[in-house]
Amino acid sequence: MLYALCGLCLIPLLRLPAAVLAIAGVAALCLPSVFSWLPGLPNEANLRTHAADATRIYAQGAFAAILEFRWQETREFIMPLMLGVAQKTFGLMLLGIAAWRTGVIREPQRYRTVLLAAIFLAGIAGVVWGSDLPVALAYASAILLWTRCRGPNALTAPFAAAGRMAFTNYLAQSLILGLVFYGYGLGLFGQLDPTTGLLIALALYAAQLCFSVWWLRRYRFGPFEWLWRSLTYGRRQPM
Repeated sequence: MLYALCGLCLIPLLRLPAAVLAIAGVAALCLPSVFSWLPGLPNEANLRTHAADATRIYAQGAFAAILEFRWQETREFIMPLMLGVAQKTFGLMLLGIAAWRTGVIREPQRYRTVLLAAIFLAGIAGVVWGSDLPVALAYASAILLWTRCRGPNALTAPFAAAGRMAFTNYLAQSLILGLVFYGYGLGLFGQLDPTTGLLIALALYAAQLCFSVWWLRRYRFGPFEWLWRSLTYGRRQPM
């Protein structure tokens, strides 16, 4: 929802020069948040109480009880969290548009020196200041250089396929993991150690990579991508 709302707000700005977008993005990241006056997350005691309630209701509750608790959680926790990062998200999207407009993403080899410098400087900044943004920039720059140097291959093709079916894969993850963790399914919420949780995540993602490749060899779009596209254009899209 946060990405969708930020995306709508960005539409009037798309025709601005890349330099203006970049400056505005940096300003949005560096200036104090315009939402700072809103109440933030609850204190630690309330967070602990909420965590205990979540573990009980999500693991044992019926669908209606889980849905009711989810609305409460959205009001008290998710909305304040989203508002707290909204300006940062908006700024990052502005920088992303500027990067695309300048060709950094489409032709990273032309900007090899810039990307290498970004990896080095952002990596140092992330370590020194303990900030996640420089580290993310370093990772993104490294991935751009690596994928564009090697070109499409058997290793990257499954990830590209999964990206083309992101909507379908996202919904599938929600449905499958809901059945694994919630009370109307296996009810494993709060009962797994981190290693087991990681193994489940890797197994599900690997299965989705394989499924995405298999599906797109037969169809143009993922099933939900096709449905959304058909609804957007108001007519059945060719599959």
